[in-house]
This record gives sequence, C-alpha cells and structure tokens, in this order.
Amino acid sequence: MKEEKEIYEGSIINPLSNDMFRVKLNSEDRIIIGHISGNMRRKSILIMRGDKVLIEVSNYNPNRGRIFSRLPNKKKKDSKD
Repeated sequence: MKEEKEIYEGSIINPLSNDMFRVKLNSEDRIIIGHISGNMRRKSILIMRGDKVLIEVSNYNPNRGRIFSRLPNKKKKDSKD
C-alpha cells in the first residue's frame, strides 16, 4: 500500500547545503526542510530565495518534504501611458 502524501505550496526562505532548503508553507504558518527531487536535479532547475515551490510532505515525518516543482514568477507588466 502506497503512503499518502500531502502537497503544499510554499516559498523558499533559506538555502541550506546539499540541495536542501527551508520552506515556509503558505497554507499553514509552518517552516519545513525540503530537498530537491531527482528529476529537478537532472534537469538542472535552479531554486533561489523567494521562489514559489510545490512540496510533497509525508505523514510519517511532517517536518521534511520533497520539492518537486518550481512555480512560475508572476511579473507585473509595466504600463506605459
């Protein structure tokens, strides 16, 4: 039987060593440690402080998770009058 994992949206607040990051969850006021998934490592997707990410958290250890996607930044378009 496969374990159930919860998916949260969060933002990177602090990079750590070995492709690990502190992530602040948007839905809860909680900070967890997340590591980059192998697929993101293989594709050389860079994650910086302030990036929005999707993180998968196991029920067995709710303080750690796996970052599997970086969400696109929503940039405001300059309106010229």
